[in-house]
Amino acid sequence: MRVAQQLFNITFNECIPLDCIVELTSKCNLDCIHCYVVKSCDTLPTDFWKSVFLELRDIGCLYLTLTGGEIFLRNDIFEVISFARNLGFCVTLFTNGTLLDEEKIKTLKKLNIYELHISLYSLNEEEHNSVTGDKRSFRKTMKAIHLAVKNKLPLVIKTPLLKSNFPNYKGIVKFAKRLGVRYILDPLITPKSNHDLAPQKYRISVDNLIKFYSDGEIFVKEYLKANNNKENFICSAGRNLISISSNGLVYPCLQFPVVLGDLKKSKLKDILSDKNNLIRKLRNIQPERDFYYCYKMCSYREFCLRCIGIVYLENRSIYSSTSSCCQLARVRKEVYYKKKKGALPWETIYA
Repeated sequence: MRVAQQLFNITFNECIPLDCIVELTSKCNLDCIHCYVVKSCDTLPTDFWKSVFLELRDIGCLYLTLTGGEIFLRNDIFEVISFARNLGFCVTLFTNGTLLDEEKIKTLKKLNIYELHISLYSLNEEEHNSVTGDKRSFRKTMKAIHLAVKNKLPLVIKTPLLKSNFPNYKGIVKFAKRLGVRYILDPLITPKSNHDLAPQKYRISVDNLIKFYSDGEIFVKEYLKANNNKENFICSAGRNLISISSNGLVYPCLQFPVVLGDLKKSKLKDILSDKNNLIRKLRNIQPERDFYYCYKMCSYREFCLRCIGIVYLENRSIYSSTSSCCQLARVRKEVYYKKKKGALPWETIYA
C-alpha cells in the first residue's frame, strides 16, 4: 500500500483533519455564470488566518488548499502563503489567474507551493469570456498559464464542463498535454452554497455526459466503476477533511456548508471534538442504515460517486438521493457495459 493511502486511512479512521480547504475571501474580480460561491463582505485579517494555521498544524493537518473568491485580491496573500509554508503545510492554490504577473509567479516558485490550479473554460477567447463575464479575462488567464509553465510551477488546468464549452473540451486536453501539465475536467456543476440551484442550468446534457465518459483518451473502463466497499461510501468530510469559510465558519467541506462551529468564537480542536453533536453525528453515519436505498437497493451503486455535500445542497438533507449523482451513476454504468464487449448490463450479468 502506498504511503499516501496509508496516511489517508489512518487520518480517516482517527478523524485527524489531514486536508483543509480555506476560503480566504468570497470576493472575486470575475462573475462566472456557474460559480457556487455566495459573495459577502467578510474578509478576516492576516493575524486571524495565522492563528487558524497554527491550530491546524497542531491538530495534524498537512494539506492546505487556499481558495476564494479570488485569493490574489488579498493584499496579504503572499504573507499568508509564506506563513503556511513556514509551518510545513503542503499548499495548493486555486485562482482564475487574471491577477498573476511574472513577479508573482516567481514568488510562488520561491515559496515552493504544491500545486497552482488555474481555471480555463475554453481556448476560444469569446467562449471563455462569456463564462467569466470579463472580456479581458482570457488573455490574462492564458498569460498566467504560460508564465507558470515557463517558471516550472506545478500547474493544473481546471475546466468545469458547461453547455457552452463542452464541444471544445478536447482542445483543453490537447493544450494541457502540449504544455506537459495536469488537467481536470469536471462535469458536476453544483448549486450555490445557499442552496440556489441556478448554476445547474449550465450542466451538460445526458447525451454529452455519455460522450464524455465514453472518451477513451480520458477514461479507461475500470475507472467508471466506483469502489463497492462500505468505507468508500462514507465521505471524508468532517473526518480527515474540513473547510473554513471566509467568515471563519468551519464546515465539513465547502460543498457541504453545515456550520460545525465559528473560529471567531471557539478553538478548532473544540469544534472538531466528539463533544460537538453535529460532528459526532456526521462521523457515526452508517451507509446501510442512513443511506439504505442508495447502499442496499440501488442498481447503480457500484458506479455511484455519491457526494453528501451535493445531496445536502440539492435537498437540504443528507439522507436522500440526488439527481446529479444518480444521473452520473446511470451514465457511468451505461458506458461501462458498452465498453465491455459492446454488451448491455442484462447481457453480462452472468459473465
